[in-house]
Amino acid sequence: MPRKYLRKACRNCKAIVEPNMNQCPVCGSKDLSEVYSGFIIVINREKSEIAKRKNIKEGFWAIKVF
Repeated sequence: MPRKYLRKACRNCKAIVEPNMNQCPVCGSKDLSEVYSGFIIVINREKSEIAKRKNIKEGFWAIKVF
């Protein structure tokens, strides 16, 4: 079930950003949401099969954004 988190997630690229940000630093979108379901933390892209499959870099990423 989706829940409201302290951080925001970009609806465009699913990057998780700080709550005081109004624009995504990854893709530049201003379409941010406080409601998302689950997240992935990528520490080392070269060793992460999920990061390679999803084509994402290091950082925090939402699984589903509402």
